[in-house]
Amino acid sequence: MKLEELPADHYLVGAKGEQNRAIIELENGEFWYVTGKGAGAWPTSESLLADTLEIARGLKG
Repeated sequence: MKLEELPADHYLVGAKGEQNRAIIELENGEFWYVTGKGAGAWPTSESLLADTLEIARGLKG
């Protein structure tokens, strides 16, 4: 892991206020971009998990 500066238009830079964002890279090289409300450990975890499950459900349908 390393620190790096992101360009101003990068997806992760666009998070504002209590919003959290994550980029998940799948084994097949595909990237999922998820966002959710963050207000501490549990709300953040819940939002990211809910977004991930929503994406996974969409792939099955």
